[in-house]
Order: sequence, then structure tokens, then C-alpha cells
Amino acid sequence: MSPKPANYSALPAYTTITAQSFTKDGLYLAVGNDQGRLAIYKVMQILEKNQPTLIFQFEAASILDQGVNQTRFKGCINSMKTLKETLILAISRPASNEAAIVAFHWKDLIQQKSKLAWNIESSSGLLPTDVNSIDVDEIDEKLFIVGGVGASEMGKDHAVRILDVETRMETSKPLKGHCGYLHGVQFCPLNKTIATCSEDGTIRTWDHRIKQSCTALLEPFKNEKLHQPKLGKWLGDVSINGDWLVTGGGPKPSIWHLRALAPTVIPDLPENCSATFVAQIIKNSDERVVLGGQYPGGLMYHFGLNGDLKAEVKTSSSCIYTVEATFQDDFKLMSVGGANSKIDLCTHNFSYADDYINFP
Repeated sequence: MSPKPANYSALPAYTTITAQSFTKDGLYLAVGNDQGRLAIYKVMQILEKNQPTLIFQFEAASILDQGVNQTRFKGCINSMKTLKETLILAISRPASNEAAIVAFHWKDLIQQKSKLAWNIESSSGLLPTDVNSIDVDEIDEKLFIVGGVGASEMGKDHAVRILDVETRMETSKPLKGHCGYLHGVQFCPLNKTIATCSEDGTIRTWDHRIKQSCTALLEPFKNEKLHQPKLGKWLGDVSINGDWLVTGGGPKPSIWHLRALAPTVIPDLPENCSATFVAQIIKNSDERVVLGGQYPGGLMYHFGLNGDLKAEVKTSSSCIYTVEATFQDDFKLMSVGGANSKIDLCTHNFSYADDYINFP
């Protein structure tokens, strides 16, 4: 009998962490990977170095397939957000060109129950072919969705879709303007602005409450100081906080002030830093900008908005795809994931990683 083929995707060396989210009280952390598995960790056990820290895991991307024949590739958890007591996941299935949004109540996950709270499937017509990133408006309970090609009354598009979380219906027409796959979306509650970035090399900011909803267009690829010709003009991430915005991708990471509509700071990274997949303003901190991606040595860089280097953080991942942080009265925690089964943790000072947890 010939040996059974190895399931390489189940090996630690082939694990890719793609998304994370903390509960609002910071006591639990959800981590998802590119094979659709969701793992739930208890944060206090992490901080107190008690074992086990993992309390629950299951195949979240196949939750809609229970009772039917399942394919070997179950999907990728591309993004996740916590809205009050609910964990919302964006799932794509490249093999079938389908997407889904699935939601779970945190109380069920903590009790080790994989009970679906609600979902939105591709058949609804509300999703693009690939949901790559989501964000939420916690006050008005809206869900912002971006990804691949979507469809509306005017035909196919690359648009931002805004849904009411309670009804799972569109609250306004899709926000159109991009002409390529969208990699990132973030909502800023300070000024009710949505920021998006795309394969087309542009960042757009939006205010869905007004008729001319696109409020700014930024084109980093046109700035010679940001050029990396071998990587192209695509943008992999965007983060916004008030008038400040940070982005990166093929072009070098850059910090923008929206009133100037120009890069005010180009962080000084080593020349051998390649593609950027994480460009985030960490809020509730000292307004540090976190940059990660395909950087030599698995390094993650922290800068101030003025461009001052705050930290070089060594991580376990050869490529970083997700960074999340929680700030509580008695603790703070930053979690870093990417191309490795180890999830690095900054438990006392965000300027260095002092612990890690393993993805199952």
C-alpha cells in the first residue's frame, strides 16, 4: 500500500495566520488562518503564563457546509472584527470564487460552541467575489466590506459595500471609484471617514453620508521616493486616525496628512525591506505606526507619526500579515501573526516581543 500523502497545510511550517480580533474587554483573542480554522485563546492565561491558553478551535470556514460534501480546501479567514459581543469573519474560497460573512457570539465561543449567529452568503448578491477586508462602525452598527469584483444595478464594480449589521441589508449604494481589487478598509469614528486601498495603487477616503462620497484620492505610486518598481503600485493596507493616514504595499510605507494630501513622512526602512502587508496606526497608545510584511529577519518596525523610529521588533514570521492590540486598565497586549504557527506577543512593552502562543 502506498503511503498516505502528507497534509502539508497542517504542518506548523506551512501555517499562515491571516486575521485576529480581541474581545472588547481584552480577555479573549480569536485567531484565524488561511485554511479556515479559528482558535480562541484566554488572554489572562497568556499573561500569567498558565497552560493551556487555547480553549477552543474549529473549522469556521466550513460552518455553512455542515451536512454536505466538503472540499479539501475549506477557505481562508481573510479578516475579522469584534462588534460588541459578536465576532464577525470574512471568508473567501478562491477555488470556487465564493465568499461569505459569518458571525458568532463571543459567549458561545468561550463556552466552546461553534454556533452560527448569522451569515451572509455569495448568493445574497451583497458580497464581492472575494471578501478581503472588513471593518465596523460600532456606534451605528454598520459593516464595511471590500474585496474582489462585485455586482450592482450598474454592472460589475470594485466598490465599498455598507451593510446594516442587524438587518444584513445595504444602507446605501456601493461606493465606487476603485478599478482594482481592494485589500484594505478602515473606518475612523473621529470623523466618520472610511479609507480604502487597492491594487489600482490608490487610496480613497469616503463619507457615505454625502452625495460626492469620495472625499480624497491619494496616489502613492506617483511619488518617486516611494517607488519600488519590481513590486508595482498595489497597496496592501491602510489605516486612518483623524487627519492622519498610513499605507504601504508595493510602494514604500508612507504617512500622510489628509489636509496636505501628500506624504508628510516616509519611514526610514532598510533598503532590503520588500512588500508591506501591515501599515497600522495603533490607537489608544502613543500613536505609533506599526509596519510589517516581507521584511528581512521577521522584523516589525514601529514609528511615531513624525517618523521617529520607536522599535525594531523581532518576530517568528518570515512575513507578517496581521497585528492586533488591546488596551485595558490593568494590561495591554499586542499580537503579531504571519507565515508561521507561532503568534508573537508583546505583553509588557510594545517595543519587544516577550512571549508567543502556538496556533493549533
